[in-house]
Amino acid sequence: MANNDYCTQEEVDAAVAALMAAKNSLVEKPATPEQPITPEQPATPEQPADTNQPVTPQQPADTKPSVTKGQTATVNGYVYKVTVDGENPEVAFVKTTSKKKTITIPNTVVINEVSCKVTSIEKNALKNNKKVKTVKIGANVAKIGKQAFYGCKNLKTITIKSTGLKSIGSKAFAKTNKKAKVTLSKNLKKAQKKALTKKLQNAGLSKNAKIK
Repeated sequence: MANNDYCTQEEVDAAVAALMAAKNSLVEKPATPEQPITPEQPATPEQPADTNQPVTPQQPADTKPSVTKGQTATVNGYVYKVTVDGENPEVAFVKTTSKKKTITIPNTVVINEVSCKVTSIEKNALKNNKKVKTVKIGANVAKIGKQAFYGCKNLKTITIKSTGLKSIGSKAFAKTNKKAKVTLSKNLKKAQKKALTKKLQNAGLSKNAKIK
């Protein structure tokens, strides 16, 4: 073809077709656009603990009512002190906070929902009490402290229900009314009455007092 000055129509057509094919092969296909990057979602912050919510208190263990040795309590105007705790608690009558003329020391007293035996009367419990005229001592009292009723000059009536009164302190009944009347438990035997009468007199009860 280089040596011929003229080309045939067929050659021209073939050359055009070749050029068109080459052109088509060179046309770049449009690039697929990049997908935009989805930005990272911010992390959800942790919710702070709600400090305003009331805290449910822990329920205490179901405990049985009790008293403690040395504990004091005032019941119906009388002060008592726990002398024995545990399963069979005991208390002492300490004093009165009232101006009652009649003092009744009970067989038992309830402290903290616990029934306690009243087994003793503290020393100086009613010392120099000028108001009291009558004293009733419960059935469980086994001990009366020294000078418990010392100077109760108007104390004329004394009832002792206890059959186990073993100890009466020094001067417990000194300077009480000389004509006092003392009634002992009917459950005492003759020998027991005699022994208790001696204890009362040794504790200062007047020999003119009537004991029955």
